[in-house]
Amino acid sequence: MRFTGKKITARLRQNGYKLTPQRRSILSVIDRSHERLTPGAIYEKVRQECPGIGLVTIYRTLEILTRLGLICEMHA
Repeated sequence: MRFTGKKITARLRQNGYKLTPQRRSILSVIDRSHERLTPGAIYEKVRQECPGIGLVTIYRTLEILTRLGLICEMHA
């Protein structure tokens, strides 16, 4: 199931989160990818758009998105 930008924004806001520029970049990288991405790979791609982003921000955002059912965590 794919979520639209409006649905993602609504789900985040319903749960007390904002769609920050960093979260927008992370979601954009995930959406554009046609392969499974590790947090490290997401970090490298997002850093091209947001050079100041930290790896902790990536992990926290992925945790939020997983908890809200917007992405699925995969284990190797």
